[in-house]
Amino acid sequence: TLNKVLTNSGLRGLYDKGSDGPNWNDVRKTIISDLPDKMEITEHVDLSKRQVVLYRKEVEKAEQKILDSTGLQRRGIVIALLTKLKQICNHPDQFIHDTNYNPKDSGKYAMLKELCETIYEKRERVLVFTQYKEMCEPLSQYLESIFHKKGYIIHGGIPAKKRTEIVEKFNDENTYVPYIVLSLKAAGTGLNLTAANHVIHFDRWWNPAVENQASDRAYRIGQTKEVFVHKLVSNGTIEEKIDKLIELLRKMNDELNIPHCIKHYGEGGLPAEEGIVPEDEFLKKLPEIAANAILDACTGSNPRQPNQEEMEKLLKCCYYDTEVDF
Repeated sequence: TLNKVLTNSGLRGLYDKGSDGPNWNDVRKTIISDLPDKMEITEHVDLSKRQVVLYRKEVEKAEQKILDSTGLQRRGIVIALLTKLKQICNHPDQFIHDTNYNPKDSGKYAMLKELCETIYEKRERVLVFTQYKEMCEPLSQYLESIFHKKGYIIHGGIPAKKRTEIVEKFNDENTYVPYIVLSLKAAGTGLNLTAANHVIHFDRWWNPAVENQASDRAYRIGQTKEVFVHKLVSNGTIEEKIDKLIELLRKMNDELNIPHCIKHYGEGGLPAEEGIVPEDEFLKKLPEIAANAILDACTGSNPRQPNQEEMEKLLKCCYYDTEVDF
């Protein structure tokens, strides 16, 4: 029960006298007070010329299809477009399914090099998260050229036994393993990787709670260094709009003072009981995160014909170098 968890963890005294539950802000502060600081930094990057050309071309190709379609068909076109634009923002070769991955063709690759060169100079370690399994190997090859040493990859295709071996080797203080590239869904939870004090989100996930859980692979009990979390966002693209939506949702979360599930006490956090809403549950109750918020503004939870204002907002979100207010 919740009472048992609080008593065993020494948090029982944080209950407000005469109240029905604990002061969750105090609980959370107590749990993380033993951890070092965490700095979250949004790194804005410019697209390469090749990326700009591909990005604009895909928006132009999809624009008329979106305007001519309705309901589920329109929703499918929009989802496909958002995926294509995010792939282009990562690297053009991910989008066209090539294997070259020339660093000069991606603004994110340039930022990744800048960040990792500093990490290499300090002989520190980094976790690089991507939502795309196919990006893991290209990123690992590029990081190997920066660190002059091979790291590891963890994605859904890596067996559990192999993952355990990777975690042990990465956390070994006697052997320097500079990086792990991880797919967000497969490795965003359940791993203790406190040897790293840098986290880089190469591409953004729609749900901020998922990103936070991934960052917590490094920022958790056992971490002794200040942790730096870098989130790469391509200027003037759909990623910038997603970033604004995520920050809006974070602000809503903070202003409504919704209790959080404590992520630093055990893997599952504190159990949910009446009146206690874990962060993930709260986020699910919002009008779908980021991209879905854009989609729902245009098609609704039940597919319908969006009005002109809604369609204009959707298309502006996809246009390159265009401001959109939410």
